[in-house]
Amino acid sequence: GFTRDRRFTENKVPSNAAADNATSSLQLVLAPTQSYDSSSAGFIADRDTNCNRTGWRGMKVPVFQTLNGKSLSSCESEFCHLSLTVDPTKDSVKVYLDGVNIATSSYQTVFGTTKPEEVFKTPSVFQNNSFRYDASSVNANSIAASKAGPSLDTFFTPWILGGGYTDGNPNGNFMGGEYNGKVSGLRGYLGCTRFYSRPLEDGEVLNNYNATQKFFKNIDLS
Repeated sequence: GFTRDRRFTENKVPSNAAADNATSSLQLVLAPTQSYDSSSAGFIADRDTNCNRTGWRGMKVPVFQTLNGKSLSSCESEFCHLSLTVDPTKDSVKVYLDGVNIATSSYQTVFGTTKPEEVFKTPSVFQNNSFRYDASSVNANSIAASKAGPSLDTFFTPWILGGGYTDGNPNGNFMGGEYNGKVSGLRGYLGCTRFYSRPLEDGEVLNNYNATQKFFKNIDLS
């Protein structure tokens, strides 16, 4: 998601003060998270290089920087085609904007895996203390309301697209805990989403963009 959290933009300790998290430093971040307890989740420290937790696992793409002729800032004024490929066999994670590869990172570095092609540890087992946030089962005025939101099923954490796991929290906070922001950057506005069973090649991503761009590039946003 899009963030100006200075843990990613400046490698500094977190702060909830708006002045400490400059909008000019906005970045698109792909970051693994982990459950801290039954009411909060958080980012994973890059302990291989920094034991003081001022470095975090993830991939960062500056929003206001032009990369291969494209800039993520264009998403502010028009619909864009954003693609992500994750390929453990090639140790790569790629981000594409309107069919153009604008950033590439190491799969192992982003997710903190220790072996080539190792699957990153996606939450897959429901525990009694797993982070759970079910709005339908709590009173909005109760303390338990701070844990309201999407329910877990028996085995898997649900996918949430264009929003955040705790967006229903009446007190704000993106992932619970002391820090982690107030609201999802996309606010639920996604026009179309596709999942593929294998990483797409550069030409396939570009072909998808060329085949669909007329459906969203001509929309009058005024």
